[in-house]
Amino acid sequence: GPFRLGTTGRYALTSSRHRYVRGDQEELVQLESESPSSASSETPDETARMRAELDRLLEGRPLGTPAQIADADEERLAALGYLIGAMLTPMAPAEEATVAQMHRSTALLVAERKYAAAIDRLRDIARAHPALATVQHQAGMLLMRAGRFAEAENAFRALAVIEPDSAYVQIALADVLLRTEREEDASDRAALAVALAEHQDEPARVAAHGMAATVALAREEGERARAYAEAAQRDDPEVPMTSVVAGRLEYAAGQYDEALASFEAASRTLSQNGRALESLHWYLGDTLMRLDRDADAEKAFREELRAFPRHILAYTSLAMLYHASDRPDAVKETLDALVVAAPTPEGYDAAARLWVSVGDPAYAAALRTDARTRFRGDPSLALFQRRR
Repeated sequence: GPFRLGTTGRYALTSSRHRYVRGDQEELVQLESESPSSASSETPDETARMRAELDRLLEGRPLGTPAQIADADEERLAALGYLIGAMLTPMAPAEEATVAQMHRSTALLVAERKYAAAIDRLRDIARAHPALATVQHQAGMLLMRAGRFAEAENAFRALAVIEPDSAYVQIALADVLLRTEREEDASDRAALAVALAEHQDEPARVAAHGMAATVALAREEGERARAYAEAAQRDDPEVPMTSVVAGRLEYAAGQYDEALASFEAASRTLSQNGRALESLHWYLGDTLMRLDRDADAEKAFREELRAFPRHILAYTSLAMLYHASDRPDAVKETLDALVVAAPTPEGYDAAARLWVSVGDPAYAAALRTDARTRFRGDPSLALFQRRR
């Protein structure tokens, strides 16, 4: 599966009415606002002083891309009005007020895992404000989460017309193409992302090289994957991409002892630096299972789910581990948690397949019936039904 980095960092965001600074913790602090409600609690001198101080902090510093928030924090932040997948885009004051209000309501839908409704809301915003790259990017990200890959691809292709120089748009396209098993097209997009990122900031370069390494692994291009991993690690030594790629290549070759050492080394480095890399602990857990270390494998799968709570493969692997050790209650608990964490046709399909594998086709049939009712009209429903 694709690797995706969870990061924190600093950035500043200015608009016509609001100025914000983000620190090392996951917070967004409003320094000042020119709205009437805030004016009553601040004197003009205080507002002017804070504005001048922020201008001093930002002087000569380009605004960076917001760091990606941790998957485990997304729903909590959505409930507070922060929506995933944001890219900075200038807005006129009238647009800003309208979009901010719609964003808050959309974020609440995401927090409630009502992805289809959230996607529709974002599309409404995009139709009213077609130049807002932020909104189209967020819609594409939610479409991917919902398993609506064809629509996500169309959204990102449309976004590439608006933001032709954005490495992040090409990374997103490479990701969706890889998920639909179009590795050659994904490779072209990843290469373009790398080229564009050379003229952008460090996080963009790390993300582009990381995606390019992932695509190269999918195409069994080991040396190319190693080269991209080395480039990513040069820009950000806290992300052990060389160990991860080495482990993936050893895993693919059936060299599980060597793969285990590589994955454990990568895990230690990430833990020391407070970072996370999607799928790393799934590979670690699966390697441990192949080495008959089931207790340690369970811990690794649970660590994957702690950091990336919608990781469908980690749920299914954990359920199969419990089934193999004759723990039916744990199997049920895990598969119930799967459809709660991933309430999409893809999540329901994965759970139904597992119920068949563990010998309960009746429960699988009930889940599929529920999915047909719950996701009636969802374009991805037919896709996953064809896989039965």
